Amino acid sequence: LALTWLVGILGWLTTRRLRWLAPVLASSVIAGGILWIFRNPARQPASNGRTVLVPNDGLVRRVAMVHEERFLHGAAMCITIQVSARNVQVTRAPLGGMVRLRRYEPREPGKPGERAQRTDDAIWLGIKDADRTRVAMRQIASPLWRRVPSHWARRIVLWPDLEDALQAGQVIGHLSLGGMVEVYVPCTATIRVRTCLLYTSPSPRDRTRS
Repeated sequence: LALTWLVGILGWLTTRRLRWLAPVLASSVIAGGILWIFRNPARQPASNGRTVLVPNDGLVRRVAMVHEERFLHGAAMCITIQVSARNVQVTRAPLGGMVRLRRYEPREPGKPGERAQRTDDAIWLGIKDADRTRVAMRQIASPLWRRVPSHWARRIVLWPDLEDALQAGQVIGHLSLGGMVEVYVPCTATIRVRTCLLYTSPSPRDRTRS
């Protein structure tokens, strides 16, 4: 992009023809889009070590009690967040502790004539803190990635590996082009988010952002 921008500028300075400004404008727009996607605003995590943070920005679509068998091995509260392309897509650690689970789930095609069993690629991450509290999260890639070949870019970037130590609020990855995030916390936790209305236009006061 920088080379394209430089060639366009040099061509315009040499010939003074407006057509040389087209690559300058195109490369500037693309570079601006990349900076927008990978923006990382400063965040101040809660000082209370017992607080579980939402790993991604977005709209809370569901809060429900489920049975989580991979990491919590029992009843848990599941908070589902929809992350759009316009949200900050940086992923942060929801809890400080050790990584005890990391599992990649590739998209599985269904039988002929049936829809896929899962919407797209997903990654599980389980964290256990010093008080033995367990928190899991599942990130699901955006359906937009179906149009992008997998060898072009990673659908979900998640850096921590097993036995890595994390701090609450630490940047641990990136959910490019958005997607869905599910956070699983013990059923005894106090939930301080609520679902966003799906079929109405909520006011700024009612629009719950995680």
